Amino acid sequence: MITFYMFLWQNTYNRLTSLTKANGMSWDIKPAVAISVYGDKSAFYNCDFLGLQDTVWDNLGRHHFKNCYIEGAIDFIFGSGQSVYEVCILNISLYYVHFDFQWQNTKTVLDHYLHKDCYIHSTNTLL
Repeated sequence: MITFYMFLWQNTYNRLTSLTKANGMSWDIKPAVAISVYGDKSAFYNCDFLGLQDTVWDNLGRHHFKNCYIEGAIDFIFGSGQSVYEVCILNISLYYVHFDFQWQNTKTVLDHYLHKDCYIHSTNTLL
């Protein structure tokens, strides 16, 4: 088991702070992962994950995110993990948002997210 406490993972490639009208506000948004989680039984406590598209790639295994702040807009939490997000703040940073709530095309796939006591918030003041 790997445990992280009070870490910051930040994608600086195309966060909203770099997409301003002053520099042309390009909407050519590309995936840029802040963290990719493989393995099993990783735990994240009081951590921040900042990005725009594909912020947290919860790819494989069982993980626990508690008291975390996760910011993004398009598929900002995605993957095939079996994870618990507990008392987390999910900040939507655009008007357009897409959540990936783990769709499966077979009955044998065991990937799920549990969002327990999470707060969904939006700071889309840029648009």
